[in-house]
Amino acid sequence: MCASYKNTAHKGSEECTDLLVNANCDADIQDENNETPLMKAVRKNASECVKVLVLAGASLLLQNNQGKSAPILAVEKKSYEALDAFVKHAMELSSIDIERVLNLKDNYGFTPLISAAKYKALDCLDLILNVADSPETVNAVTNDEETALMWAARVKSIECIKKLIIKRADTLKKSKIDGATVLHIATKSFSPDIIIELLSGGAELDAKDNDGQTALDYYIQRTSHPNYKDMLPFIIADAPVDKKTNQLLKKSFHSWFYFLDPSSKVKEADVIKMVDHILTLHPLSLHARDLCHTTSDGRDIFNMVTPAVRKAMENHIYFHTRHNIRKSIHKSP
Repeated sequence: MCASYKNTAHKGSEECTDLLVNANCDADIQDENNETPLMKAVRKNASECVKVLVLAGASLLLQNNQGKSAPILAVEKKSYEALDAFVKHAMELSSIDIERVLNLKDNYGFTPLISAAKYKALDCLDLILNVADSPETVNAVTNDEETALMWAARVKSIECIKKLIIKRADTLKKSKIDGATVLHIATKSFSPDIIIELLSGGAELDAKDNDGQTALDYYIQRTSHPNYKDMLPFIIADAPVDKKTNQLLKKSFHSWFYFLDPSSKVKEADVIKMVDHILTLHPLSLHARDLCHTTSDGRDIFNMVTPAVRKAMENHIYFHTRHNIRKSIHKSP
């Protein structure tokens, strides 16, 4: 009779599963693919069967031929209810280590957390981080040395990235495939919101991949991308001030001119924000100097901009020196 256990779970029959449990059948009987009744119930989204099997003591650590455990399958199916049942059961029993359950890897090195990032299973990712947020869990890597944060960047899930960064996800880890960091991945796919979030989380623009390229290099190569100009203020703010970086950024200075030209469709507030970033964070760099020079067609940048942008420039000492500008001192009567 126990052989029918596998089929009842696969069909999602709560009554039959309950009956077999009461008959003391083996809840962990495996088929030719090493799949257990619990795994089959998860695949069928049979949440009631899952609960019955968990209460019957079905193992959360057994793996099928692909190395997938029931928790990993639950995440792949985005079955929060099943994963929640597993977590609650594991935490109620002192004999089950929840960290061990959630750090078990499949044949490709995917843990439940990495799978949650890959499949954008935000609820599942949230649940895992709430009960197991150790560095071992948060920064676990696949066989290709890729973290949950990297997969969140690959699938462009800003929500997953925010939650992982809060839990101190490693932004500097490099993939074994090409040496890319999470910022390389985000820059190659040009995801502005994600790039900004990663920079605020400690990602570095000057880390190099196996080709010797930095995220900044990839950014500059994408000048034709429609979001390129929107990213400039944030890239400028985080770019390290050194000769090499300035030379790289100089390649894209035609974009500064685009920003500053009043005939462009860029909002004046965004122009002011970019100018302020450059002059506040890089006052002595080539960024600031080039804003003082002329465009390729001979126009003086300082006199080309709108009055509001010019005022923003005048608020910085560098421009006072370069253009011999003095602030007016208003004396009280």
